[in-house]
Amino acid sequence: MQRSFIVTSWVLAIGAIAIACSNPGGMSDAPVPDAGADAPVANKGVQIIELGPVTSGVATLLAVPAHTLGFHVVAVVDGSTGSETVGVQSIRSPSGEAVLTDFVPVGHAAPIGESPYGVIAVAVPQTSAQVAMPIEPGDWSLVFAAPAGRVTRARAYVRTSVDGEFHGGTLSVRIYIPDGLVIQDPTPAHAITAAVAATDPCVAARVDSFFATLENLFGIGRGNVEFIAIDREFDAIESDAVRLGALAETVAPLTGFAAHFVWTTRVELFGTRVWANSAWVPGTATHAGHALSGIVVDVSAGKPAAADGMTMLHELGHFLGLFHTTEANPAIHDPLSDTAACTSNASTCPDARNIMFPLFWGATGGIGLEATAQQRRVVHASPLYDSL
Repeated sequence: MQRSFIVTSWVLAIGAIAIACSNPGGMSDAPVPDAGADAPVANKGVQIIELGPVTSGVATLLAVPAHTLGFHVVAVVDGSTGSETVGVQSIRSPSGEAVLTDFVPVGHAAPIGESPYGVIAVAVPQTSAQVAMPIEPGDWSLVFAAPAGRVTRARAYVRTSVDGEFHGGTLSVRIYIPDGLVIQDPTPAHAITAAVAATDPCVAARVDSFFATLENLFGIGRGNVEFIAIDREFDAIESDAVRLGALAETVAPLTGFAAHFVWTTRVELFGTRVWANSAWVPGTATHAGHALSGIVVDVSAGKPAAADGMTMLHELGHFLGLFHTTEANPAIHDPLSDTAACTSNASTCPDARNIMFPLFWGATGGIGLEATAQQRRVVHASPLYDSL
């Protein structure tokens, strides 16, 4: 069965960013974590590098070692209320090649390097630039844009291995469940709570579908899965303010990182009903409790469990830095050279089976879905999973 991925973030993302920039806010009751606070305990294979306070328009150097799969940088405005504009304006390799310029990844059209929420994350690689696949070692140059008169701090998370290649890993997941969430398939519709979610067959079907296809497409296996109760008010997310409130509920594990999914029975953003939404492309994989820290998913009655699992994986792809292979505007293709392009967003498109295609065939449970080698490199560069 065909489902439109206006359900997912990137059909909406360019418009959503424009609206958010013109009317930020909604986070005044949930301050953004301070990037200059004590460093978290990283996942295996991830090195944390403090970049300290950054100055707008002045290059900050990040020393990237040999055998790096990729890096993830987070900048946070000190004491942020979640309504300050902050960004990474440009990223250049040690040899001077730009992979992001004017907040836009080279080869794409979306200004994802700038956020109105007091926090921003960027990732390398997101493009198929030769200096990014594989990562060129040496001093990478990042130019930040920060609000005047405010201290903005940045931290880098550098994913390395013994040879610069991926050798397996596991992903931990935290799922946030509003009390009384209604769910069905494979059993009839019924209400659940976080306390019973671990033994519910409808929950298991969705989680199993997600992890089976994550491992099949990206070689990342199942880590810890936790279920966390949140207030019933987040059962329906019908505005960006409520989405921000729901993501403010996300809490990092005591050690390492986890993917945060808020399950709901309705997601409506900027006047459009959607199936799910990733906070950003990429989201802040290393920080929880703010606007860019997770994914909201509508798991309401009537949608197959396998389809919800595939929706979670598609959105995770966005959260780790992947764009749609072809956008709703077919003139915009992702910045990866090994993904097929389309002109019509139809089932006959050459990228129609790709997990990041903007139309979705999730009821198959992942059978026949594909990911390319460069998409895998983007995902494997993330700090979010634990190396084996």
